[in-house]
Amino acid sequence: MPISNQTALLSVVIGSYNRLSLLHACIQSIRESSISTRIYISDAGSEDGTVEYLQSLNPQEVTCIFHPQKIGQAKAYNEIFSKITTPYTCWLSDDNIVVNDGLATAVNILEQDTKIGMVGLKVRDMQGPFASEPYIGGISTCGILNVNQGLLRTKLLQELGGFSEAFMDYGIDPDLTARMLFSGRDIVYTRNIALQHWRDWGTDTQLERQLQKQEDYQSLYSKTFAKNQTKPKSRRLKRLYRNVGRLLKHAPGMRNNQGLKGLLRDINNILTCHYISPYDPILCTGKAYHLRQSLQRQTILGSSVSMPTKKLESDPEDVQAQNLAIKTIPTAGVRVAINAQLLEGSAGGIETNLLQLIRGLALQNEPGDSQFLIGPGGESAWLESHISSSQSIVAWRPIRYASGSIFGWPHQLLRYLRDVKQSLRMASAKDHTGVTGLDKIFRLNGIELIHFPYQRFYPTSLPFIFEPWDLQHIHLPELFAKEEILFRNRHYSEACKKAAVVVTATRSTKYDIARYFQIPASKIAVIYRGVEPPCETPVAWNQKVSQAEKMPIEAGSYAIYPAKPWPHKNHERLFAALAKIKKDSGLRIPVVCTGRAVKGREGHLEALAQHYDISDQIYCIGYLSESEIQLYLSSARLLLFPSLFEGLGIPLLEAMDRGVPITCSNVSCIPEVVGKAALMFDPYSVDDIAAKLTSIWLDENLRRELAQWGKQRAKDFSWEQATSSFRLLYRYVAKRSLSDSEKVQLQRMFA
Repeated sequence: MPISNQTALLSVVIGSYNRLSLLHACIQSIRESSISTRIYISDAGSEDGTVEYLQSLNPQEVTCIFHPQKIGQAKAYNEIFSKITTPYTCWLSDDNIVVNDGLATAVNILEQDTKIGMVGLKVRDMQGPFASEPYIGGISTCGILNVNQGLLRTKLLQELGGFSEAFMDYGIDPDLTARMLFSGRDIVYTRNIALQHWRDWGTDTQLERQLQKQEDYQSLYSKTFAKNQTKPKSRRLKRLYRNVGRLLKHAPGMRNNQGLKGLLRDINNILTCHYISPYDPILCTGKAYHLRQSLQRQTILGSSVSMPTKKLESDPEDVQAQNLAIKTIPTAGVRVAINAQLLEGSAGGIETNLLQLIRGLALQNEPGDSQFLIGPGGESAWLESHISSSQSIVAWRPIRYASGSIFGWPHQLLRYLRDVKQSLRMASAKDHTGVTGLDKIFRLNGIELIHFPYQRFYPTSLPFIFEPWDLQHIHLPELFAKEEILFRNRHYSEACKKAAVVVTATRSTKYDIARYFQIPASKIAVIYRGVEPPCETPVAWNQKVSQAEKMPIEAGSYAIYPAKPWPHKNHERLFAALAKIKKDSGLRIPVVCTGRAVKGREGHLEALAQHYDISDQIYCIGYLSESEIQLYLSSARLLLFPSLFEGLGIPLLEAMDRGVPITCSNVSCIPEVVGKAALMFDPYSVDDIAAKLTSIWLDENLRRELAQWGKQRAKDFSWEQATSSFRLLYRYVAKRSLSDSEKVQLQRMFA
């Protein structure tokens, strides 16, 4: 049965063996915390009275897991980690005492900053050379400041896979610290944890047998994470820091001055750790933590780190367990970069498609799979709420795409010279903000391919997947400037020809790509998209949402058209049809129009409604959150969709899934998407739009029938299946071996 406690916020996990007095003090220090905790203790068959003591504790407060023999700290802890359901988890050693209400402080830090993945705790050792002072682990061979006792979100710990059994005893903490850091999450340390070991990790003065283990683990650690580390600081500089530190350590008055010792070791941490900024004391001023360990934005990777399968040199009694642990380590997944340089609310359907792809991958990622999102520079923060621990964001300066020209070869020559100059400038820039620098970062960090999930790509030496979405500019050239048409033709054609795979959301678009750009159909995969369940619980109609309380309209009394006011969305003919209906029959059909205004067309819909004298029935409510748009859609009497051209039409999928009847255009891919689940019209005919809209508005039986057809049709569109298809394409492009069933699935995608 899952381990749970409805009142506890935090689970504390402890491993114990023949340390009765120490364990008693540790548990007592946890009980003194100001937050509710649930304690889990794994005992390896203690013979000093520990078992009897644990059995005497209240099982509602302490859960004990008894093993007749040692099974390894990692395995013992992981058995518990996999079952915990409290929001937060902490691991401790049984010879530690929690001080300064550190558990509550750490939970509070995590709740206030979602970027922070783990908090290192201030604890006090009750035995050993550091019993008189608080400390944290030493700096590892990859320049990472280790967390000996940490607290983090349970879900994140489970996603990271807990402790690696390949590292066994003293290697598990540095390993988990590194995996957390390379997942893109920051690591901080509570304020009073300033003191750090004056030694390197893995050089404890212990038994020769244990030292050999430490050397084996350190070798495995270095090989596992070396490819992820940033350029190390100069060895001479590090040696200087260390020698100065040693001198100061023995300076007069230092031995008994905890404040000076803490300050000195803080400085040592900052100067020797690759991932702590020298400005850390300033950046963390006023925070409940200091020593914030964070990746540079160009080196953020997914959380899953593949481990080598080298046999560890170890004691005979450990060989079998270690070999078994290494065999269970998953094979490396696929690391993919995804172009996500969109601003929130700016791109309509392609933004929705991007977010659903990200979430779908997060749910299906297997160990080793990770995605690296290229965010839009300083506007990248909005993506953070949509990613998981296996996904990360690099805030890259927005990539510029050269536009076409209609002014002949002189202008083309000038543009070419300008591009060469720009390329040289970027190549020489120290911050590597050009795409060449981005490509280099990808290769250094093991990225195997790039996915361009909408109509923009940049030249890259990596294999890539390109989604042109639609060829609207060819079908509706009157809506585009000549220069834009030339740019799209050149840009799309180049991308399709260089791509490893071209992906479209409908067969209609596949036919267009093959026809107009002479791309072999066998290179174009069709992946139908679906509707993801809302990530937020929709609010009730009578609750306050953005704009809702200002609208004199009731559920079921309006039609909805969720679309930004781009010309191809055909608002003008729709408004003309509404005016015709009002004039001919007196029927007033309220329409809710959603979507952020297009730059340069602010107030366009309001002016259009006023022109057709229907302002009293048009509600332009602008951009809505996901929960709000789902509320308005599910509460609508019907969906209106008079678009002149679509690459997919995500609102159509959402309406069908929610049983909302549809009346829509009969052009481009729309008939392919809706099948029998909509009453279609000629979007160029105001009369036809008016007739079909009147019919569906007044005929309840027709709406009921269309809603039923829609629910049935929606089953053919699934984001779960779409995500599975993209993951298969990633494996295919990355040249992974495929099973027979995967090969059949691949053939269907390209058919």
